[in-house]
Amino acid sequence: MVTDAEQRDVLEKVYWFMTSKSKTIERLSKSRGYSADSAARILDSLQIDWKKIVLVRTEEYLIWDEADEQPAPTKEAMFEFLCKDLGFSEYEARWAVEQISESRWGTEDL
Repeated sequence: MVTDAEQRDVLEKVYWFMTSKSKTIERLSKSRGYSADSAARILDSLQIDWKKIVLVRTEEYLIWDEADEQPAPTKEAMFEFLCKDLGFSEYEARWAVEQISESRWGTEDL
C-alpha cells in the first residue's frame, strides 16, 4: 500500500527531476532509496501525465536559453536531449517539440 507521505515525497521529486518515468524511477532509487518496484508503484498511484511533464520540461529549457541569451536549439537537438538525457520516449519527445511554436526553435544545431 502506498502512503500519502510517499506520494507527496515522490510527487515533489517528479516536479524537481522533470524526467521520464523510467529516469524518475532510477533517480528515486539512487537519491531516495526506493526500490524500482516501489517507485513505480507510487508513480502509478499518482496517475502522472508524462506528456505534460515532457512539455513543461521542453518549455523550461527554451525559457532558460532565452533568459541566458543563448541560441535556441533546433527541434531535432531538443528531441535528442529529451530522449537521450531525460529518458522520454520518441513519441513523448516528438509530441512535445511539435507543441512549441516554430518561431521558438533555432535553425542550426549547436
